[in-house]
Formats: sequence, C-alpha cells, structure tokens
Amino acid sequence: MESGYGHSTRQPVGTKQPNELGIYDMSGNVEEWCSDMFGTYPTLPQTNPLGPSGQNHVARGGTYHSNYGTPKMCRVSYRKSYTLTDWPWVGFRLAHPREETQEEKEWFEANQWRDLLLLAMNSNTRSIGWGNTKGQVTGLGAIYYYDKSFYFGGLNNNIFNGNGILMIGRDNYSISNCPDCKVYIGNWSKGLKSGTGACYDETGKLIYYGKFKNDKPVGTYPSTNFAGYTRQYGNAKDPSGDYFYIGEFNRDGKPDGTGFFIRKNGDMVFTTYKNGLREGKGIYIHSNGDIATEKWKNGVLTK
Repeated sequence: MESGYGHSTRQPVGTKQPNELGIYDMSGNVEEWCSDMFGTYPTLPQTNPLGPSGQNHVARGGTYHSNYGTPKMCRVSYRKSYTLTDWPWVGFRLAHPREETQEEKEWFEANQWRDLLLLAMNSNTRSIGWGNTKGQVTGLGAIYYYDKSFYFGGLNNNIFNGNGILMIGRDNYSISNCPDCKVYIGNWSKGLKSGTGACYDETGKLIYYGKFKNDKPVGTYPSTNFAGYTRQYGNAKDPSGDYFYIGEFNRDGKPDGTGFFIRKNGDMVFTTYKNGLREGKGIYIHSNGDIATEKWKNGVLTK
C-alpha cells in the first residue's frame, strides 16, 4: 500500500489506484459483503459454489478499520463472517455479466469448437470414456470423427447404445433417416435410434420429438406437435465467461440433460446435467491431453 493512503473512515469509490486488473477498492476502503454464506470449505473441488445455508454471509477484502485492515486480512483468501447488520466498514459491490463479444459470437457461428474437439481427441477417429479397453468403450464415452461429427453418451464396444447425443459435422449431411437433422439427442440400441429422441436442424430448431424404431422415426416427420418435450438444444456462455456449453437446456435456460462444456484453450467436460448442475458420470479432457473420468452429484465432484 502506498504511503498517504491510510484513512480512518470511508472514502469515495474509485479515488485510489486500482489493482492490476483495473478494479478499484478491492484491498481497502470497506470490506465486501458477499452473497455466499459462510461455512467450512468442502474437501472436494467446487465450481462457483454458493456455500452452505445459514445466517452469516462471507465478507472479503481489506478495510479502513484499524482492527480489521491488517495486511493478512487484505488477502483474497481471507474470509470473515457477518450477519445482516449495519457495519460501517462493510459494503458490497454490484456486478453485471459481461456482454458477449463479436469475436465470441463468431467463434460459435463458425463452429470453431469442433476444431478444438479434434485437437483434444488427437486423431482422425478417437474414443474415450469409462471402460475403455484398447480403444473400445463400453459405458459412457465420446467419439470424434474425421468429418468433425461427434458423439457423447452410452457405448457398447464403440457402438451407440443407451442415451446419447450425435452431432453431424459434414456439410450437406444429416442424421440417418432424418432429413435436415444435424443433432439427435435420445436413445440408441445397437447403433440404431430406438425409443424416444429429439431431432434438431442446423439452427438448433426442434423438428421432431417422438418414438424411433429400427433407426427411423415413428409417425410424421418433421412434426409440429412437441407435447411433453421439456428441453431445448443450443449453446450458451457459462456465467463465469470462461466456458461455453453445448447441449440440452430446460425451459428455465439451465443445462439439463446431455451436453458438454468447452473452453477455448481446449479443456472440456462431457457429462449430464440436472437443473444446471453436473450429475452422474462424466469425462474431463485437459488441454494438455490428459483424460480423467469423474462423477458428480448435485454439481459436486465426488470422484
């Protein structure tokens, strides 16, 4: 802290020098009262945790108060606990999500995430997942093809089996027996669409939802009656701005069903989601090529 910056009372916002990120008043003036509740840190990794339920909120950052403004308490890792009381040395910060840049919009529109998938999978055709034996996956897995088509879901010796999502990467090609369908999300049996599934065109518009038998839709295709379908397919930026999500959403706009997060540096997470939280088995591909199979429950990593 520079000399002459010490004060015994609050100061107007933004009148001192910002930190290295250009943000003002992060290590002084008043502490920041956070929306997160105070509690013991969990032992497993978390992503944007909200903290436990309780009465006390977390406060972070330094303050002018002589008893609380020590260098130790200015560390970003240091937390204090406060109730909803008028503390003169505690304030709060209003933040607004960053608008998506034109570059980010073009990144999605150009399907550059498919190139990142190819880079991560590291070959023309590669399969990864739980129960991977000599390149053959039985269980949850992912396969990326030379034409930039991609599958994530249940597999039996690399044959689609169980619930999964298939995305066609080649121009002028569609999901078999489903004209204009670029994305199929639903059930498979021995490599054939079977049971209930949904088809989307290249814009993400739902064009069929219903039963399949022997790889073919049962009933009118394309259809306009989507009664009972509570999800939608698309892509969105994670609130942190670090990840992009591609897959199913519920009507509240939260990831729900089958999908994956992808970061521009090549890190990816394939799993299923329940009301915005990761749930069940998943696959983590690191940008350095390392692959980990993981499990989540209510958004918390358990393995």
